[in-house]
Amino acid sequence: MKIAHQDIGDLLFYWPTLTSREYYNRTLGQCHTIPALDQPRFHFIKALIEHPFEEAVQKHLEMSKLYTPDGWQPDENNAATYGRKLLAHYEDVKENGIQGSLTLMDSLSGDGRLVLQDGNHRLILAHFLGLDLEADVVSTREVMKRQWTRPPEKRLFLYQSIFIDGKELVPGHRRDALDRINCVRPEDIEGKSVLVLGCNNGRDCFLAGERGASRIVGVDNDAPLLNSALQEATCHGYPTDFIQADLEEPFDIGPFDTVLAFSVYHWVANRTVLAQTMKAGKVVYFEGHCLLPVLSDEEYRARYSDAIGSFHNIETVYTVGKGERRMFRMER
Repeated sequence: MKIAHQDIGDLLFYWPTLTSREYYNRTLGQCHTIPALDQPRFHFIKALIEHPFEEAVQKHLEMSKLYTPDGWQPDENNAATYGRKLLAHYEDVKENGIQGSLTLMDSLSGDGRLVLQDGNHRLILAHFLGLDLEADVVSTREVMKRQWTRPPEKRLFLYQSIFIDGKELVPGHRRDALDRINCVRPEDIEGKSVLVLGCNNGRDCFLAGERGASRIVGVDNDAPLLNSALQEATCHGYPTDFIQADLEEPFDIGPFDTVLAFSVYHWVANRTVLAQTMKAGKVVYFEGHCLLPVLSDEEYRARYSDAIGSFHNIETVYTVGKGERRMFRMER
């Protein structure tokens, strides 16, 4: 398909990461729907076109400190080398036009916006030179299938199945994520702020987004899974954010309407901290783990008393099998 140069600004950027999310939250107020022209390399190319070379390099170095405060940052030599390559690319495109097609992904949100997966430099140069672009559009669903069914040595562990619009796209280790989220009362999600503890690669966050949550924050300590979630969030378009944090340690997350704490108990040694973190929500959905032999409801609750004992109006809303795993709705 053809992308007219005046429509380039409508494309979205696919590559936010944990190291850049703070930058996007600070500059855009969110990190889940990033215009492709708001990526930092856009500002470097702009500086190279509008300012003397040495000044442009310094601007790039300053922006790098803001963009990846805890990640890799260029020194002056590699910034200058990168700048020369960009200028050479600019002159080549100015003389010969854009070579090759961009790769775009369709949006899962249904808003028609396309997500730029490959071709960042060409897109930015086309913007400055007023050029149209050719693009190949690939299915986001197919990209996700390939990502999560790669050979095991190249694949992140898919704990939960991936569900899109109520259909299982990729089977995971646990295939009941849709059944489980459907047991959360609609009024506890729709229009509400939702905190997901132990969010893995964001599956419950995106399911909450499908159900109309106004704000979703996922917390986990696995950086590769969170980076995957941040990138996928651009394709969903839901108001999501993802934070890397150790649930063993207390941290200030602020108030939420609803907290989802699904099967995190056995992974957290300090259950006092877990219980305190869960109190960020007015309503909490707490899922335990599979316990055999099957316990009575009272015995099952007693097993998790150090995490749920200070909550009120505890109601069993979901069971697996004959009751070997259960989920409770609780109020603070």
